[in-house]
Amino acid sequence: MKHLFQALLLLLMLSTAWGAGASDENRLITVGLNLFPNIVSIDEGIAEKRANDGNVYLLITYEHQLLQTEKLAKKLRSQVTSIKKFPVIVKVVKASELHSFSKRTAGIFLSERLSDKLLPHVIHHASEHGALVFSPFSGDVERGVTMGMQITSKIWPYCNTKTLELSDIHFHPSFLKIMRCYSE
Repeated sequence: MKHLFQALLLLLMLSTAWGAGASDENRLITVGLNLFPNIVSIDEGIAEKRANDGNVYLLITYEHQLLQTEKLAKKLRSQVTSIKKFPVIVKVVKASELHSFSKRTAGIFLSERLSDKLLPHVIHHASEHGALVFSPFSGDVERGVTMGMQITSKIWPYCNTKTLELSDIHFHPSFLKIMRCYSE
């Protein structure tokens, strides 16, 4: 419950922080990266999503922009060391090589908009392994990504109900009430 309230508080703070500064895409990525571990933390099955070594693995995946992705991973590592008292390990994995990552994964963050050819493979891999895929990019939830953001006067968590169900991710009912959902 504590993590649910932290996520809700973060949403409220981020809603007011959408001001001047970097490019819109960079702001989306930054806001999404801040929201990502909070969304992962309120999966009620997070304990079962730990790898055999007891760690919660969060992946940041990319198609072309390795340097940007490594910077995002460094930032996430400095901000998140545990989720629900489970140690967190942040790894950078190229989207085309995701299938070779052998550890159980709780969440995958898209650091760039993936091609139409590659995105379905990432979504399929995540749903087969019970991982949440989070994209800060507009239109990706409609393309099948599990979670994203819907920005109006506030920033709302936005989910794809079909992918959420396929990934066996379960959120607290209070969070589901504030979430915006896309259904095919």
